[in-house]
Amino acid sequence: MRTTLFLLLFCIIASLSSGAQNGNQSIEQSFQSFKKMTDVSFFEVSDEMFKMLAEAKTTPPELKEYYRQLSCLRMIEFQGPRDSERQSLYEPFLSQTNLKDFSRLMVSERSDDKISFLRNKGKSGENEFLLVSNKAVIYVLGSIDLNSIHEFQMVLEVAGSAFEK
Repeated sequence: MRTTLFLLLFCIIASLSSGAQNGNQSIEQSFQSFKKMTDVSFFEVSDEMFKMLAEAKTTPPELKEYYRQLSCLRMIEFQGPRDSERQSLYEPFLSQTNLKDFSRLMVSERSDDKISFLRNKGKSGENEFLLVSNKAVIYVLGSIDLNSIHEFQMVLEVAGSAFEK
């Protein structure tokens, strides 16, 4: 009886913890499905574009090496009204995306504002970083190490400038 109860409790806990961050879609599939929504803006920078930016004569020297390390940048931003029933990207994105290889580096939850910052340390030297909030999702892939906040700020500036009017 105790063994059966223990196994049942173990199975329940295991299913709850694995389901919390383990949807069935890849990050790319999740971005593809979210970018189809009418109230979402989508932005992507490919490996080829980062290579071109690194070679451009007008690129500041301190950014050239950084651009060489980046492979992909994707961003979706919610554009709908605050009273819309789809006013948050946070829960839907995390629940449908397979993040089993990611670890949470930071979580912030305040009333109706949620942010998670996740990382997947790649075996080939490339790291994946994912910032998920109510209003936006930012994905960065590259051989970068975000030890300094300055590097992450540069990524956000590149992504954010795409949405400025």
